[in-house]
Amino acid sequence: MQNFQSKPIIVIPAFNEEKLIGNTIALIRKTGIQARIIIVDDGSTDKTARIAEQVGCQVLRMEKNFGKTNTVYAGIKAALRQKPTSIVLLDADVLAIPEHGLENLIRPADYASFKKMIEMAVAPWHEPNGSHGTSLSGIRAFSIPAASKLMSSKFKSLPKGYGLEIFLNSFFMRKTLTEDIFRGRQAMKNPKAKTQPADLLRMLGKVDKLKKHWRQTRI
Repeated sequence: MQNFQSKPIIVIPAFNEEKLIGNTIALIRKTGIQARIIIVDDGSTDKTARIAEQVGCQVLRMEKNFGKTNTVYAGIKAALRQKPTSIVLLDADVLAIPEHGLENLIRPADYASFKKMIEMAVAPWHEPNGSHGTSLSGIRAFSIPAASKLMSSKFKSLPKGYGLEIFLNSFFMRKTLTEDIFRGRQAMKNPKAKTQPADLLRMLGKVDKLKKHWRQTRI
């Protein structure tokens, strides 16, 4: 990857996150990753947008609360216009980012962009009780071919809730999975599925069955 300069953009959908958005932005910058941050304010009624603007983030303001899927769509669309090397989705209420965590997430997406490959990397979510998983994780990184492919789909019409995450798991069908993105990565390649939004309703609650199609690896 000679002469390749990493220029990731981090997209954060946010709704009434004034208590945590500042901390999330600070955690990102503490990693040292040089990334533009786009906060997509989904019709918040608090100071979420103002706080993000005060610390130098680009802020997109939705006219009303459209839900996560439309917010993510707007964020990725805005990010693609700026010609990044990868696009990262991050939750607005992140409480910790392990050392090298973002780097491990961005690197495979950057490499796939360089190779003009479709790839999505996924970080696990962790619950206070110790449970974790990747199926419903909102922390993902896309190569530019992957993001472009996603934008040409009809994911804006997905149902609320975890419809977006379930759709992404199905849309990017070929997967390699690690236990933790901060020790490795999960990459989802070559979307071939033709899943429609109506199919998602049948997939909700069936994540365990979907997992058996994932190949476990470590890096």
